[in-house]
Amino acid sequence: MQTDQQLFEETKQTAEAILFSKAENDEE
Repeated sequence: MQTDQQLFEETKQTAEAILFSKAENDEE
């Protein structure tokens, strides 16, 4: 079972990846 800190870090990284890919797509 994950700790809240681990879950927070994973969620943050995932959100950043989604925002990054969205920004890349918006530039085209």
